[in-house]
Amino acid sequence: MRLLRLPLAIALFSACSSSLDPAVGPADGGPTDAAPPCTAIADCAWPAPMAWQEPIADYVAEASKTLDPKKLNKAIDDLIVFDDRLFLGYGDATLNAGRVVPIQIRSWASPADPSPTADAVVTAEEEISLFRRFGDVLMVPGVDAREDAFLGNAFTRPKGGSFTKHRAIKGGVHVHDIAAFGGELWACGSGALDLDTWNAGKIHSFLWRSADGGATWSTAAEIENSEIGDRRWVQMVPFSKQLLLYGYRTNAKGQIAAVLADAWDGAKVVPSDATSKSFVLGAELLDPKTALLRTVDVGATPLRHRALLLKEGSAAVPIAALDGKTVLDASAAADGKMVLVVTDGDTYPLPSTVAPWRVLYTEDGVEVRELTAGESTAWPTAIAHWKRGLYVGLANGQVLRSAAP
Repeated sequence: MRLLRLPLAIALFSACSSSLDPAVGPADGGPTDAAPPCTAIADCAWPAPMAWQEPIADYVAEASKTLDPKKLNKAIDDLIVFDDRLFLGYGDATLNAGRVVPIQIRSWASPADPSPTADAVVTAEEEISLFRRFGDVLMVPGVDAREDAFLGNAFTRPKGGSFTKHRAIKGGVHVHDIAAFGGELWACGSGALDLDTWNAGKIHSFLWRSADGGATWSTAAEIENSEIGDRRWVQMVPFSKQLLLYGYRTNAKGQIAAVLADAWDGAKVVPSDATSKSFVLGAELLDPKTALLRTVDVGATPLRHRALLLKEGSAAVPIAALDGKTVLDASAAADGKMVLVVTDGDTYPLPSTVAPWRVLYTEDGVEVRELTAGESTAWPTAIAHWKRGLYVGLANGQVLRSAAP
């Protein structure tokens, strides 16, 4: 079923289509007698990111034969490191790209790989938009199952193994996020249990739980929208003792009528006051009790991007070092360490003209330092640190790389 990329005042999620950068990166740097290789992210002298690969060019070309190439989502949706591999997300759940070209879970084993390889699992998804890593398991929420049938998917891969598809989430038309919390797996999204409920138009938000590693799922919470429209949770923050949920609900015109900020109290979902007037676009754990939130301040006029630091049991606070800037993506590089790709200016939505951007590093979510800076013809959409390299995914499907000397 079609996934709407919905507006606050205008579209919250938009695929930026642009021509690829023509630059070709330099040969990989290597150790020299005079300068041994750096061992810590903060100690490396990072060159400007340069063009590396176009890992979804085949998908873009094939999908563009059937779908509007001007509207097609060409972005690298996510980059994550797991089991010494670099995984990438892509696809289009708005235009239902999975119906015209199979969407695969792809990853690189080495920076020397000429292209990523695909996992054997058949996703039957319209898009792989998000990965989550918890301990020795990598997980993917099935954002839009191609099979429909009011049943959603979750994918799990143990360290040293391969992905297993769990087609078992009842009502999961859209499964947006997945997390490990309290010794169980949890997923959130929206949908309905049957066609009559779906046709009634008051689409429900869902929180699901699994006590057997994703094989079976039960509904922990289900809330009907208060009017015709969609109610969904799209992001979770699984702290050590608290599970937070963020999302939105829309009206009959497809406009966002309210943002959602809730918490699981062990028995039910209750409102949370950890954030105020914030639409959470992305959440990344720094450690079990600290998260960095990429948000839109819906209380500001005009709307603006804002980065927040959230501590378990406390209200989120703006990150002073990122005030007036837009965090385009953030990625955990190790426990308590994070890399971010950031641009100056906090206007929401992003301007159509791509501005220069920088890759930053933080160990506490408060103090940040610049690692490198770059320019591109499409906005960055994903960031990761892997095998002595910084990798920046773009909205046009390109991946840039900065290789440490």
